Amino acid sequence: MYDIVERLHAEGKVTTEPLTSVRLKLHVRCQWRCSFCHMEGNHNSRPIHADAELATALEGFRDYLGFSEAHLTGGEPMIHPEVRAITQLATGLGFTVKMTTNGQVPAARYLELVGAGLKQVNVSVHTLDGAMLAAIMRPTRSAVWGDRAVTRQLSLLHELQGKVVCRVNTVVGTTIEQALSIASFVFSHGIDWRITNSLEDGEESLHAIHRLCDELGAEPVGADFINGSSSYSVTFQTSAGGRFRVKLIRPFRLSVMCTTDIHISP
Repeated sequence: MYDIVERLHAEGKVTTEPLTSVRLKLHVRCQWRCSFCHMEGNHNSRPIHADAELATALEGFRDYLGFSEAHLTGGEPMIHPEVRAITQLATGLGFTVKMTTNGQVPAARYLELVGAGLKQVNVSVHTLDGAMLAAIMRPTRSAVWGDRAVTRQLSLLHELQGKVVCRVNTVVGTTIEQALSIASFVFSHGIDWRITNSLEDGEESLHAIHRLCDELGAEPVGADFINGSSSYSVTFQTSAGGRFRVKLIRPFRLSVMCTTDIHISP
């Protein structure tokens, strides 16, 4: 996949933009336990609250760094008791508010947030097969549980289309069958689709994404880099006219946090 980016760069098809989005990890709680979930790199952070401390932090991101987007993550942001208040707070400070969710609460709850200012909902759909979804949980769950979870996601996407910007996010591990079925679904329903490599599966995940692109007859048409971010995305177009993006996680560390000679006074 990295050689594709090099080719796009040589063809002048790579754009670079500044980082303008802050990810708000609301809490660590989630109804799911996906085997590949990195929990934004922290499984032990304190919950965020809709208070003066959050407002001050967001004002700093806005005023000193020029950030304009707040992306709600977790854990599962929709089960945070203050998710509406946080959405209202960020919107009131001028941020475009987006969210990544597993799509397991009723659509009416999401529509309440749309009324509070939420502009985009990214639903994490990794398979349309309930048994497969149950198998990627840790510990594994029943196929009946998985079927119900997938049904909730598809129902949510149906309810939200036309009311808010919707996207499907899919993690591709070592196989492509599940992603192929999701591709058919999103292309037929006109839903924006982004796939991501699995850090847990390393190079095998990247090879699987290559196979997926080949199977879909997809050709790269551009790439986007975000300065200061650990990821970039490549846009592909299929032979049938469908488009999707591949978000690739790349190694990125802040030297100030990774050097060993820093002394922090108590």
